[in-house]
Amino acid sequence: MLLPVSAVRPLLALTAICFFIASAPIVFAQEGDAKESQEAEKTSEEEEKEKKEETSLTVETSELEMKLETNGRFAATEYDEVILTPEEWSSLKVERVVAHGAEVTEGDQILKLEVESLDEQIQDLERSLQSSGLSLRLATDELRFLKESTAMDLEQTNRTAKNAADDLEYYQTVQEEQDLKSAELSLKMSQFRLEYAEEELKQLQQMYEADDLTEQTEEIILKRTARDVEMAKHALEQAKLRYARQTETSFPRQKQEMVDQEARAALSKAKTVAMLPVQLRKKELEVEQLELSVAKQKQKLEDLKADREMMTVTASRSGIVFYGQAKNGKWGEIATREKQLISGGAVGANQVILTIVDPTKLELVASVDESEYALLEKGQIVSIRPDAIQNGRLWGRVKSVDPVVQADGKQLLTVELKADQETGAIIPGMTAKLVVLLFKSDEAIMVPKSAVFRDEFSEDNGPYVWLAAEEDEEPQKQSVSVGYTKDDKIQITEGLSAGDKILKKAP
Repeated sequence: MLLPVSAVRPLLALTAICFFIASAPIVFAQEGDAKESQEAEKTSEEEEKEKKEETSLTVETSELEMKLETNGRFAATEYDEVILTPEEWSSLKVERVVAHGAEVTEGDQILKLEVESLDEQIQDLERSLQSSGLSLRLATDELRFLKESTAMDLEQTNRTAKNAADDLEYYQTVQEEQDLKSAELSLKMSQFRLEYAEEELKQLQQMYEADDLTEQTEEIILKRTARDVEMAKHALEQAKLRYARQTETSFPRQKQEMVDQEARAALSKAKTVAMLPVQLRKKELEVEQLELSVAKQKQKLEDLKADREMMTVTASRSGIVFYGQAKNGKWGEIATREKQLISGGAVGANQVILTIVDPTKLELVASVDESEYALLEKGQIVSIRPDAIQNGRLWGRVKSVDPVVQADGKQLLTVELKADQETGAIIPGMTAKLVVLLFKSDEAIMVPKSAVFRDEFSEDNGPYVWLAAEEDEEPQKQSVSVGYTKDDKIQITEGLSAGDKILKKAP
């Protein structure tokens, strides 16, 4: 049966409502599942994000101020040290000296030493020098005469040797033969005279036997002639003896004497030629030695007189007198010098005995550890609190840091005081507390020390960090340069910027 349209519309509406009611739970169920899926996905992303935030950090800037605190001592920048440097005199006994800590004016006498023994030695040396001068003058004259006579002696020796050689040669070639001939002739002449005398006697005897002369006259003539014969015989005997003596003894002796004389002359020449230059050189050396001795005595006298001037010491500047020498601001020799600087006490040469300081010209010195050396730079600001001034403060700047390690294993820091500051009663040797401003920045990048890594056994073992990665990317290694360390953080000077994200631990 067909229903009218007006009846059908309500039925269609009712049918649609029933269908909607029947299908509603399915739709609602689908929407609920989708919502739960979205919430679950959102929770997973948040957890992942939170997990990333737990393992990484964002680099930020912060304020950083680094200071170095230490103790120091005030030291004078302008001072004069009293050092006795005598060349000869070694007995340095104190007669009088100013007190430790005394204020002096330039030119004031601050130390006087005993000079009595020194004056005596100077006088003795002056007398000795006069005597040495006379000895030198005599030796110099002797040397001059010896030089002049040496040439003459050599010439005479040569001449004597030549004459002896000529005499020997003449005797051997001429005189010896002539002497022998003369001896032989003399012997013959004696024989001839005897023969003449005998012949004359014989002739007279024959003649007197034949003539008419008286007997008395004959006897006289014959007697005289007989005596002549006798004398001739005696002369002949003497001539024979003389000839034998000459040929056997005199002539050989004469010849030997001439040979010896020639030999002695040659030896004397050789000796003179050898010895005279040596004697001359010896005398020259004696003169040189005397000259050297006189020069040394003169120098010693000059040195002693100069040492004499050192025995009275005056202040070279106005200031305060300290006993001993300051080392790194410390006056560690005061007790030792106080024992020496008394009347009759002895001080040593070539060491600082007194120091005159200008108390208005000061600097500060301190010892720092080796680990602090690299943190210090010239010009860094220094806050100074002197122990001698309650609540007082001075300002300065780092002047230098000695790279050489001191005896205590530390290094010396020197602080220059700011000009035009009132130092009051501060004098060298007083102590102070120092605070050095090493670094200050309002935008320093500081990260945990645990986030900076090094590969100890790698060739490139410089510091680095891990940059946090975006989704689906690997963390990246980033080399950095580090600066100061404060608490558990370290300064990054290069390699990171504010806003960068880095891992807290190595991936």
